[in-house]
Amino acid sequence: MPLDRMESWESEYCLLSCSTAEYGYIYENDEYSTDFLVDDALEIIRAKENELRDAEDQVQLDDLLRGMLLHVPSAAGARYVAVALRLTDQEGTDAVVNIAKAWLKHLFFRSPFLNSLFHQPILYFDHLLNPDLSVQAMSCRIDISDSQTPSTDNTAHEIGSLTLTENVAAREDHRCAITGCVDRLYAQKLRKQGDPIPAGAQRLMEAAHIIPFPLDLPAESSKLVFRDSVHTLDMFRDWTTLDIRALAGEKINSPANVIYMTYDECLRFCRFEFYLEPDTDEPDGYQVKFHNDYDTLSTGARTALVNFKALEDPKIEVPDPRFLAAHAAFSKVLHLCGVAEYWERLEMQADGDIVSGMNDESNFANRLSAKLALLAY
Repeated sequence: MPLDRMESWESEYCLLSCSTAEYGYIYENDEYSTDFLVDDALEIIRAKENELRDAEDQVQLDDLLRGMLLHVPSAAGARYVAVALRLTDQEGTDAVVNIAKAWLKHLFFRSPFLNSLFHQPILYFDHLLNPDLSVQAMSCRIDISDSQTPSTDNTAHEIGSLTLTENVAAREDHRCAITGCVDRLYAQKLRKQGDPIPAGAQRLMEAAHIIPFPLDLPAESSKLVFRDSVHTLDMFRDWTTLDIRALAGEKINSPANVIYMTYDECLRFCRFEFYLEPDTDEPDGYQVKFHNDYDTLSTGARTALVNFKALEDPKIEVPDPRFLAAHAAFSKVLHLCGVAEYWERLEMQADGDIVSGMNDESNFANRLSAKLALLAY
């Protein structure tokens, strides 16, 4: 197996009635191929489909589990899910439902991806459990007096004398990597210098993180929040094979984790409306994929071929394929099980509730968002 799972298995077996040895026996047993375990897990889901569907009104837990098996970033992640389902099935239907809810809460609602998609993922999970509770009422339950805005300084990582944004802009030749549109500010700079302006539509650009900024773990004295955060980090690692702890700090701010794109594309990428799928014919090439037939890029195109090219001087690497695979996996699962659509509805409600609770002298929304971002991670 590509990762040593023993140190993180505890996050899973504490949700089950088994030991790390029992979990490891199946996971490391070569007699159980990953394909066999996945097929077995899919049969477990099929047999318990009705119970999984009835467990949540807004999210299809059966599709959540199928998506985690079929749209996983790696075979190791599929094996991780399949083993957990095999063990929970031995305990009964309730155990299978509970592990699905645990992944929904700890992996998908606390994922670092979701800190950028929505500012209230954990409150939305509370809403899922308590649908009669309004988003405004949930917001009032949060103490925002000591909120701290997490740093998102995208100039922290420098190569030579250039900032992160300048580096990825140079890598993409000052064009949106997705649409090919020209950086409007760069075009204005060229115009003032009297230099030729590249052909093409001009747009405002963003240096968009593939995996958003992970926030520091809460203090261990905050036992419940600390425990939940550890669950999330371990589950994220086991399913994606990415160790978020290794990306903490400035490492998250590298060209390998950033794509230069228009503001519109950045927003939609962060909302998982589209993802990048590797193109088999192009090294470091990707196809833009939408979930809905009616969605298009800001240029009106339904798809696009995206080619990333590293720079040698200064050395600026292309986006890490593992990061793009993790983003694509979350995108597929969230749409398959209905979470993305559910959050969109709740976000519209939250926007209305928060605006109605603001006054002219407060910066309530920003403070609340900062606090919720900390809670979400």
